[in-house]
Amino acid sequence: MANYAFFYFMATKVHFGASMFVLLLPFGIMRLGLMIGNWGQHALVDEVDPDSDFRSSITLIDVPSNRFCFNDGYHTAHHLNPRRHWRDAPVHFLQSKEAYSNGRALVFHNIDYMMLTIRVLKKQYLYLAENCLIPIGDQTNMSKQELADMLRTKTKAFTEEDIRQKFGIKARSGRKSGWASWTEKIVGGLSGSLSAPMVKEATE
Repeated sequence: MANYAFFYFMATKVHFGASMFVLLLPFGIMRLGLMIGNWGQHALVDEVDPDSDFRSSITLIDVPSNRFCFNDGYHTAHHLNPRRHWRDAPVHFLQSKEAYSNGRALVFHNIDYMMLTIRVLKKQYLYLAENCLIPIGDQTNMSKQELADMLRTKTKAFTEEDIRQKFGIKARSGRKSGWASWTEKIVGGLSGSLSAPMVKEATE
């Protein structure tokens, strides 16, 4: 709250124009970019085991975000150990290839989080399967169309009963979660009706 109070003070008491271009616009653009990227990191939620760190987070290799942003593409490594130093993430990935394969992890290349978000919102699963997904483990025996269908299942909305069974919590009956409702309102126009992945709801 102190940040927002500072922005308000600078815009109303010091100089609105300078505050807009030095503080407010950069802050807004940064927040928007971070939200879009974070959505892409968690957009593919496994329908069988949504709590799995391997199945419900993704890894990007050989992408600019690794070279210029502290190996941000190794997001599964971060989920497995949030305290892992960013320089250790690639080593962990190479040393844990069998665990990633057995865990049916999702590994991509040739795409970054923002474009992954856009491709998922536009439901371009076949494009992702053909150009970006690196099959590992059982995925190597699947055709491109089967891989695309697999990715599609990871954006299927959970029902209230699914939430109760998979997360062991009391679901809110009669309405969608706030995340699903917000997502459909904001990005629904991008590709028509959007079936956004549900995320874990907090207990009331």
